[in-house]
Formats: sequence, C-alpha cells, structure tokens
Amino acid sequence: MDAKKKMPVKKTGRKHFKNYAVLDGVSVTDMTKEQLEAHVYHLQQEIEKEKEERNCFQIERDRIQSLWEITKQQLEEKDTMLRLKDNEIDEAALSHLAEIKLYKQKMKHIMFECEQLVNEKIVEKMVEKLALEEAYKTQVDCLENDIKKLEGEILQLKTEHSDAISNQKLEQEKEKQALHQYYQKEIDLVKNEKVVEIKKIGLELDLQRRQAIEEIEKQKDCHMKQLIQTHENLTEKMKN
Repeated sequence: MDAKKKMPVKKTGRKHFKNYAVLDGVSVTDMTKEQLEAHVYHLQQEIEKEKEERNCFQIERDRIQSLWEITKQQLEEKDTMLRLKDNEIDEAALSHLAEIKLYKQKMKHIMFECEQLVNEKIVEKMVEKLALEEAYKTQVDCLENDIKKLEGEILQLKTEHSDAISNQKLEQEKEKQALHQYYQKEIDLVKNEKVVEIKKIGLELDLQRRQAIEEIEKQKDCHMKQLIQTHENLTEKMKN
C-alpha cells in the first residue's frame, strides 16, 4: 500500500522527496519502482522476522515463567519436606537422648554388678593365695629338713669315701712295691741271661772275624803269588 501511494507522487514530480533518507547508498527519490518494491518487501520480511522473534521471546518468557512457577512450587515442597525432616531429626535426637540415658542407667547397674563380682573374686583369690602360701611354707620346711638330712648323709659318704680312698691307696702302694720287686727280679734275670748271650755272640763273632781275616790273607797271598808268577813270565818273554 505504501508503494501505491508513492507511485503517483513520483509521477507528479520529485521535488516532494528531496528530504527523504538514503537507502543502501541511494536516495529514495532516485530509486525506481522495482527498487522501492524490493525495499518494501525487505522491510516486510524484517517485520515478519521481528514478529516471529517476538513470538519466540514471548514463548520463551512463558516457558521461563512456567519453569519459575514449577521451581517455586518444588522449592516450597522441599522446604516443607525439610521442616518435616527437621522435626523428625529433633524427635530422633530426643529419642536418642532417652536411649542414652537408659543405656547409662543400664551401664551403671552392670558396672555395680561387675564391681561386686570383682570384689568377690578378689576375696576368693586372697583366700586361695593365703592357702597356697601356707602350703608353700610347709613344703619349704619339709624340703629344708630333707636338705639337712641329705647334707649329713653326704658328709658321712664323703668321710667313708675318703677313708676308702686312703685304704685303696695303701693297698695300691703295697701292690706297686710287690710288682716292682717282682719285675726287678725278672729284669735282673733277663739281664744276666742277655749278658751271657751277648758274650757268647761276641766270642762267636770274634772267631768268625779271625777266620775271615785268615781266609782273606790266604787269598791275598795266593793272588800275590799269581801276580809275581805272571810278572816273571812276562819278563822272561821280553828277554827272549
């Protein structure tokens, strides 16, 4: 519609458009019909785009508003649940305190019973300890008496053993002297026999030595005679 209104104005003259704005670097008064229509179409497209964007913004705003309402409702529900949980926690804390108080009372009663039981056990152990100490003392006395008795017996055994050793030493000394005398006689007898044998052997060896010397002298004389005879024979041959 704007394009139809401007078209007659353009025919009557351009002096009415001298103050119009410049579009895309071209004055409105210098635009052709097609350029103006294209520009109008472009403006209509932008208007439609603006409307669409406004509708989108409106939808987004409505969605955000709805989301806000839902979130607000959820937050209120969470606050309500939180208050309920706080109440439950308070009730649980009170119940827990009551249980702790009851537990402390029970523990106090148990500790009292344990203390009584421990005292009874201590008394029993003390009685047992005294009985054991008495029995131990009796055993120690018996052992000391036994030790004294054993010490007396050991002393007597030592005395008897010492006497026995002394007597045994005397007997051994006597036996030693008797054996010494016996073996000394045997040694003297053997020595005399060996002296006679040695003398006899010495005489026999001396006789054998003299006989051997005589035999050697005879062999020597015979050999000398043979040498002299041989020498004389050689001398005689040399003369001839």
